[in-house]
Amino acid sequence: FSVVGSVLMARSILAKAKRKSYHELLLFLACSDVLSSFAWFLSTWPIPKGTEGVAYASGTTATCTAHGFFLQLSLATPCLNASLAAYYLAASRYQVSEERLKKLLPYVLASCLVIPLGTAIAGLIMKSFNNAIFWCWINNFPLGCESGGLVACERGANADILRWAFYFGPLWFSFFFQIICFVLIYLYVLGIEEKNDRWRIVPNMRRGTTAEHRKYSRWVAKQAMCYMGAFFSTWFFKTILIGFETSKNNDPPYWLMFITALTVPAQGIMNYVAYRVKTQFHSCSVKVGTRIKSKLTSWSKTKKASSSEDAEQANQVANNSPHDQQQEQKCPTNMDPESAAQ
Repeated sequence: FSVVGSVLMARSILAKAKRKSYHELLLFLACSDVLSSFAWFLSTWPIPKGTEGVAYASGTTATCTAHGFFLQLSLATPCLNASLAAYYLAASRYQVSEERLKKLLPYVLASCLVIPLGTAIAGLIMKSFNNAIFWCWINNFPLGCESGGLVACERGANADILRWAFYFGPLWFSFFFQIICFVLIYLYVLGIEEKNDRWRIVPNMRRGTTAEHRKYSRWVAKQAMCYMGAFFSTWFFKTILIGFETSKNNDPPYWLMFITALTVPAQGIMNYVAYRVKTQFHSCSVKVGTRIKSKLTSWSKTKKASSSEDAEQANQVANNSPHDQQQEQKCPTNMDPESAAQ
């Protein structure tokens, strides 16, 4: 299902005649998901055959190393997600032009490729990719060689540190970076709506509820929750599992390992769901500020016009003295010739 979701996302993007920068980011995200989803799908097969306590292990040390290498490349997914959040922030709040964003796109894509590729090569050199029970990834070999210190590690020394330095550190940095981006977008839209409330001059507009006046900010908040929920549901249980493995105080419960095995490979379908949200989010987030600002400008002009009309009437009243009013009564402008002659 994860691969299918990624393929559907890529197909939807490639079908577009004109693609913007965020379409290119989504396309690379879909490719990253296809690669990582296939790697997660292999599960225990690449683990060396005969490994104790591992079902369906059919590989060798070389296949396990290659498997861990490609799984490490999945770090491109959170990097691309963070780039998308930065794109929405730049396009909506800071009104950065699409032309300028396209010039920055190659540098963004290069960084999202260099970071996972660099950590994967480093893990390859340090022989960090070994049996990790459900798949091959950063782990020590033999298992538990760092726990008591009595058994020297043949491969994967300092695996606990490398997991956080090479993957979970950047992963959760990306997560909180995306939260900051969406909070800034939300505050931007909310600030414009608050300005609109101060410019409401039609009495009936004041009777609207706060929910009606805040429909854009509420919409941004809901979309952000859906967007971040797809990311959070994929990696939350895996992070807790790594916490158990790092602490070495207690073995992780079976239910946690089972849920992790289900949620981590599902990132492709999760990102496809998020893609539907992203498409709607971009189509509105870039336009919402323009729409509200146009209303703000319209109400501002209306208020200025009404203020100028009130000023003119006040000036006329001030300029018309009682003597002038008496003269107007004595000499009406609409007097006909016969009345004037009399």
